[in-house]
Formats: sequence, structure tokens, C-alpha cells
Amino acid sequence: MIELTNVTKKFGNMTAVNNLSLHIEKGSLTMFIGPSGCGKTTTLRMINRLTPFDRGNIMVNGAPINDINPVELRRNIGYVIQEIGLFPHFTVFENIAIVPRLLKWEQKKIEQRIEEILELVTLNQSFAQKYPLQLSGGEKQRVGLARALAAEPEILLMDEPFGAIDPINRLKLQDSFLEIQEEIKKTIVFVTHDINEAIKLGDKIAIINEGNLIQYDNVSKILSDPANEFVENLLGQDRNIKALSLKKAKDYVLKDGFITVLDTESHESIEKKMKEKNIGIAFALDKNNHLKSRFVLEKATKIKKQKF
Repeated sequence: MIELTNVTKKFGNMTAVNNLSLHIEKGSLTMFIGPSGCGKTTTLRMINRLTPFDRGNIMVNGAPINDINPVELRRNIGYVIQEIGLFPHFTVFENIAIVPRLLKWEQKKIEQRIEEILELVTLNQSFAQKYPLQLSGGEKQRVGLARALAAEPEILLMDEPFGAIDPINRLKLQDSFLEIQEEIKKTIVFVTHDINEAIKLGDKIAIINEGNLIQYDNVSKILSDPANEFVENLLGQDRNIKALSLKKAKDYVLKDGFITVLDTESHESIEKKMKEKNIGIAFALDKNNHLKSRFVLEKATKIKKQKF
């Protein structure tokens, strides 16, 4: 669906993105995460040609994006940003209708689509005639998402869309967003600085540092086999237990298989059980079923304990 091959971008003498290659599958939700200034937003903006790349190639549906008219390309790619960018003098209806009108849709089709899309993002029809100043932060983000989806694009680019939302509403928006994605199955590239958000939402996670792609894999693989110390520090021991409580991450762990053991068992006993069952992960629980630590069977067939 989206293919980046040896993509490099420089700003003066600074390399923002360095020889980056990755393949994003159709219908998947891919999370870009890394420190501020690591190149994740630059990579996102290169996909829809808001930022030109210096070397390499980016293809969408098998076509090089530099061969596609940039206006036409962007009209077929939804874009959601943290600042949302709603026009304050337009109603919700008028904000959502912008791209369909640019595409010269008939008014009846626009009205029908906006009715559908408001329902999808769980806003009732009364919101259509409201102005952005009348909306909460969470409601504005839902309208921003509705606007990005209005013209039924195949691809959705999202740059920290929930970053400015308070923690409680952010969790609600994440849950709602997962439900929406289950229904629409768009190809989504989502930039975040929050590892918990990346684990909860992502089918795959691309970890970027100083313009370099450090690790790109599914959630369970990154959790169980971080590529290096940078990734381990990004995940954080204190965050592992939060990650395991997230529904999406739990689903991945269940797919790959694990065993549970008592935290009072010896390392030798745990290692033996893991080898007998050919399982790479064991979670140690106390007598109250509280998670205490994780054991990972490493390539050298020795287990490594990670406390929570």
C-alpha cells in the first residue's frame, strides 16, 4: 500500500530522515514513535508531499508519489493534526464538506455522507450546525477525524491527533478510534510520542531515533524482543504492566502464546516449563494474581527476568 525505500531528507546540514525503508500494509494501523525531532512527522509529511524528500522513493498503491499531482494526492489522503485546523467561521457541516465540495460531489451526496460520518465518530446530527468554538477538545478532534474521512480516502495520516486532549478523554477517544478502525479498515499512519498509545492502537510500531528506523515490527515482537537498549528504555519497565493491561496488546500476546507461573518458582523450573511448551514468554503472578515480572526465553535458551 505504502512503500518507502531508502528515503532521506535533509534540512541544511541536518539529516532529518536517514535512508529509511519500510512497507505499510493495506488496512493496517502503523504507529510512528520516537523522541521530539527524530523525524517521525517529517516522514509522515513526505507521504503526502507536504515535505519533499531528497533521495529514495515513496510509492502509494504501486505508483511513485512524485508522479502524482500533489493536490490530487492530498485530496485522496486524509490528514489529521493535533491543532485540528477547523475553520472557526464554518459550521461543523461546512468544515466536513470541504474536500467533497472540492471533488465536486452533489449536495445530496455530501449531506448523506456527513450524516453517516457524524454517526461514525459518535456525534449526533445536531452538531452539524455548531461552530468550532461551541465544541470541547474531544468533540473538535472527532470533527477533525470526520473531515479527514469525509471523501472516503484509502489512507489516513494522523500527527499526534490526541496529544492536546486531557488523559480521561484521550483514553475515550482512543477506544472510539479503535472501534472506528475496526469498521472502516483504512490504511493509517499515526505519529505519537506516547508509548502506551502506540501499544494500544498499533498493528505495527516504527521506532525512530535521530532520523533512523530502529525497529519496525508488530506489538508483541517489540515487547518481547526489543532491538536494543534504546527500545528497552522507550518501553520502560514501569510501562510493561500498563501495556499488558491494554486490550490490543493482550490480543497480540495471546496470539503468540505465553504461560503464567508463580513468582515463587525457581528460574530453573520456569525455564524448563518454557522449553517444554516451546513458549518464549512467561508472566510471573503472585498469589493474588497480580503481575510481578516477565521472563523472556532468549536466543541462547537462557531466561531473562524483567521486574515490573
